[in-house]
Amino acid sequence: MESEPTDVRRTNAGDGDTLHAGTEQTLAALWSEVLPMQQQPSPIEDFFDLGGSSMSMTMLEFRIAEEFGVELPTGAVLGASTIRELAMLIDSQRTGSDAA
Repeated sequence: MESEPTDVRRTNAGDGDTLHAGTEQTLAALWSEVLPMQQQPSPIEDFFDLGGSSMSMTMLEFRIAEEFGVELPTGAVLGASTIRELAMLIDSQRTGSDAA
C-alpha cells in the first residue's frame, strides 16, 4: 500500500498533461516541427529537456511569429520554456495587440 500516494499523484496531475485547445495545440505542432520527437509533447514539459537548443529555439520563435502574428522578444522561450507558459505569453501579446 506504500505505492498508493504515487498513484493518486499521477491521477491528480493528469489535467496538467492535457493540451488545451487553441494556442497550446498549435504550439505542440510547432514543437514537433523543430524538435526530434516521436509523440506529442506535454504542455508542462520543458523545451530544452526535450532536446531544444538555441538553434531550435530561434526556429520556434520564427514559426510562432508566422503562425500567430506576434513578435516575441529574442530568447522568450528561455523564460517560458513549456507549451503552457509560452501559450500564456503569446495569448497575452495577442490580447495586448488587439487592445492597441
